[in-house]
Amino acid sequence: MTGDDLESTIRRIASGGVVEVSDSTQLEQRLRLAGWNVRVLDHFSDRQGFYRNIASGLDFPAYSGHNLDALWDSLRAVPPKTAVIIFWQDFAATDPAYADRARAVLTDRTQAGPEFAVILDQRG
Repeated sequence: MTGDDLESTIRRIASGGVVEVSDSTQLEQRLRLAGWNVRVLDHFSDRQGFYRNIASGLDFPAYSGHNLDALWDSLRAVPPKTAVIIFWQDFAATDPAYADRARAVLTDRTQAGPEFAVILDQRG
């Protein structure tokens, strides 16, 4: 990622929305330097892995459900200036319809404020 691309991506993150990148390494470093709490999820390829990893990575309560409504409720409690890096490609390939629905919830949360960023790393 070039310097200009990196700056453009950081501006998109600040304005809300989910950002797709081919490699999140430099972006992760820049966000940390800017004071963001960056969480990197383990790789997964199915719904169970998605919920298990996002719950663990974002410190959701143990009672959090594994459905989209529960995801929204838990995401609302995430502290400001939190960014989550998700290796998305395998999940999107395995269960594209559900991945799209989960992405919509993540997008809604990034736009609801306070500062919350989702970076979808397309590495497999």
